[in-house]
Amino acid sequence: MAEAADIVVVKHTVGAFHATDLDARLRERGVDTVVMAGLVTTMGVESTARAASDHGYEIEFAADAMAGFTAAEHDFAVTHTFPRFGAVRLSTDYLGATGES
Repeated sequence: MAEAADIVVVKHTVGAFHATDLDARLRERGVDTVVMAGLVTTMGVESTARAASDHGYEIEFAADAMAGFTAAEHDFAVTHTFPRFGAVRLSTDYLGATGES
């Protein structure tokens, strides 16, 4: 599914920044904001978001484009943890609503 211009990072730990070249590859492209999505909300997404914050990136979360082990864990992260790091949005904020005329 990756396009030629996409950055592909193979994670070796829970977070995407540790022991990868993700930070360098984002910086060489002038990226200053990352949008978080994926699995698992309270593990990979949260770990990567915390590292992104430590690296100085602005962070946004596509709350409906991630899932946790339980709905309660996911909901807690989305309503309590993530707003401390950045804006919590929906995927339609990035992709646009489908089916609209």
